[in-house]
Amino acid sequence: MEHLKEDDACPRCWHQCISGTRTGIGTYSIEEVVLFEGGILDKNGTCNHCSWNFGFVRNCNSCQKDQPCPQHYATGYNGVLNKHMPATMHNLYMRSSPYRCRWEERPCSVGEWYANQVSTYMEAISVLKRFTSNWKIQADLIDLERKIVCDVNLFWPCLKHISSRYFGTSDKISMAVKTFCYVLWKNGKLGSNVA
Repeated sequence: MEHLKEDDACPRCWHQCISGTRTGIGTYSIEEVVLFEGGILDKNGTCNHCSWNFGFVRNCNSCQKDQPCPQHYATGYNGVLNKHMPATMHNLYMRSSPYRCRWEERPCSVGEWYANQVSTYMEAISVLKRFTSNWKIQADLIDLERKIVCDVNLFWPCLKHISSRYFGTSDKISMAVKTFCYVLWKNGKLGSNVA
């Protein structure tokens, strides 16, 4: 991430723990992750919000060759040095999605990241529920869970209906959910195991 420049999103802010995400790895609010926006880097590469600077990563005594320390795993190396990292921990460190230089790109980046983490229809619905706290949407997603137990072929038409009904605008959550749904569809890798 040495390519960072002035006005880029701060990598530390991008990957920091969101204050409300005190629950487990599979239950924290993705909505909070999508809506969070941190600082930007000044001409010296220092964040105007948290005062992070890439020099902290370069001068870290805990980072080893090909194995960054937990503090810099995501913020300094964006999770690319993952050879020695268990997948569960990698996913935890990278829950804000791989870093992008602009905060405006965060919703789509988060949607894409989470779509690539699921492999079944039920997992997709479970993750999708974490994108919103709206009870009406939650109820429709619970209804979708019930429906696909009987007929998995209802997944895509129902998901399309829910997406267009609730996420048809260009707000951050809608952008994240639309990207999530598109990547699921494009990957075509969801298993028919609904249990």
